[in-house]
Amino acid sequence: MIGESGLFFIRQLKVVDASVSVLEYSILISLALCLSSVMIALTAAFDKVRQIEDLVATPGKGLDEIRRVWGNGPIGRLMRLNWLFGFFTLRYLPVIGPQMKARLGDESPLVPIKLKLWLFIPMSIYLLSGVCFFVLGFVLGYV
Repeated sequence: MIGESGLFFIRQLKVVDASVSVLEYSILISLALCLSSVMIALTAAFDKVRQIEDLVATPGKGLDEIRRVWGNGPIGRLMRLNWLFGFFTLRYLPVIGPQMKARLGDESPLVPIKLKLWLFIPMSIYLLSGVCFFVLGFVLGYV
């Protein structure tokens, strides 16, 4: 017969097992979100991203060179998305922002917000779900 303390331990063990399975499902959900947002960014949203590149990438600067070097394949598109997302997000940092702005491109004609959202929504979901995937994997001991 199991004593009262043994039943308490078994109940606690089931709660721990249930929480681990919730975390494991969270890993799967974050992986699915990460992959689906990359697919959306590389296919459906990339025409809008090209429009942003045309507005921002001044000839002879970094974004124009990145477009030429990486090309239009899947890896090239992903690299171009990352550089463009970095250009829009990191240029407001006080130390490296002005250097990135001078090196990569110029947003003298303001890019419309609706056009920027085609870049920001999939890339933000991609980055946040990727971070969640690795943090949860580290917490569960998979990494």
